[in-house]
Amino acid sequence: MSKLQSGFKFTYDPQNSKWVRERVRVQLAKNPFAQGGMRVVYRMREFDPVVNDGEYVESVAKKFKPDCEEKQYYYDEAMTQMVCESYAQEFNRRRPENQYIGFLPVSVLRIDEDKTLYNTEPYLRGEYLKHNDNSGHVDTQELLPQAFSHFSYEASNQTLIVVDIQGVGNYYTDPQIHSFNGEGFGLGNLGQSGIRKFLQSHKCNRLCKALGLRDPKKKGANKETDEEMAKRLQEEELRNTPEYQQKCNWTSQRYTQEINGLKESLAGALNKEFAALKHNSPPKKMNSRSQANNIVIIRSTHGMFVRALHDGSVRCDSPEAKEWEMFKMIQLGHNDKVAFLSHHGTYLCAEKGKGVICNRRQVGAWETFEIHKSGYTVSFRTAHGSYLTAQSDGSLNHHAGNVGDSERFSLTYAQKR
Repeated sequence: MSKLQSGFKFTYDPQNSKWVRERVRVQLAKNPFAQGGMRVVYRMREFDPVVNDGEYVESVAKKFKPDCEEKQYYYDEAMTQMVCESYAQEFNRRRPENQYIGFLPVSVLRIDEDKTLYNTEPYLRGEYLKHNDNSGHVDTQELLPQAFSHFSYEASNQTLIVVDIQGVGNYYTDPQIHSFNGEGFGLGNLGQSGIRKFLQSHKCNRLCKALGLRDPKKKGANKETDEEMAKRLQEEELRNTPEYQQKCNWTSQRYTQEINGLKESLAGALNKEFAALKHNSPPKKMNSRSQANNIVIIRSTHGMFVRALHDGSVRCDSPEAKEWEMFKMIQLGHNDKVAFLSHHGTYLCAEKGKGVICNRRQVGAWETFEIHKSGYTVSFRTAHGSYLTAQSDGSLNHHAGNVGDSERFSLTYAQKR
């Protein structure tokens, strides 16, 4: 690993349509462990910007090769993946057959010393699969990635499509967007040609039907049924809502505006951050009203939020924080032991020899968690001596006896809506 280096990380927040800037310290591997046609990939450790406790989050840093490196490409990569995440959030609201997807949060990292740029994201463990590419080829038999690509085309009013779906499980990275006019979204945007190639090779599956998507190959061939018309009208009504327009109305013009916002942040805000850091006054992360109410959200290193479902089950697979992802943290005494009360009025519970649930009405030993802080992450130790673990498939258990990346979470105060 290289020496410890300081820098700034910029991540686009699709839920609030803004770039989030944070101070980081990182170590990069001296040699790449993987490479593609245009980029090399390094392992990276991300440390707390202030606390020196040796704890870190395992990540990867991607750098364009010298013969095809432009600053714009780094902005395009971060923005494209976050646009894809906005469509994934909309897809997850429909949950065909109760399935979900998520795109890893990609950031632009700028190293202070030499002004080098990287794209960074959390490191994914597991079997990496490529499901389709940007030229219409299908590489696996998985239905979910193909249905999502089709969904993105319809959800965008047929103005773009998300392809090149790849990753571990249902967590994807390095997608490509084709837009109807071929503008924005990086080097791989093939425009209408790319859209057409997907539609020509796509075979609608049962998830496409569950989402109410029409087969593009049969468009105009058959008369629209009453059921299809009802679904289409519901979709059109949804697309006209302000919330939907904010999250999913991605035109090349809006894309360019957001990219310019990042450029301005990079150019104009760095000196202010440096000054704040020198005076030991880092930016505030918590809302005082939310902190007073003890309403918190819990996010894993996979970028997903813990949520309590109405049936008493618990998952760590939500790409955005709403009411089911919010808990009231109740302090138990004067130590770091707490209980978490869900939106449904039930407590988070680590059952002995079983999993994590949220259906208890009272606090006992199994509903008590001890918070262990490590830099800007925390881990949750149960009464059984084990730690909460967020698996890459979205499940949450407490089988781990030690703390690794999957046992680390961010705990943030958030005002309940």
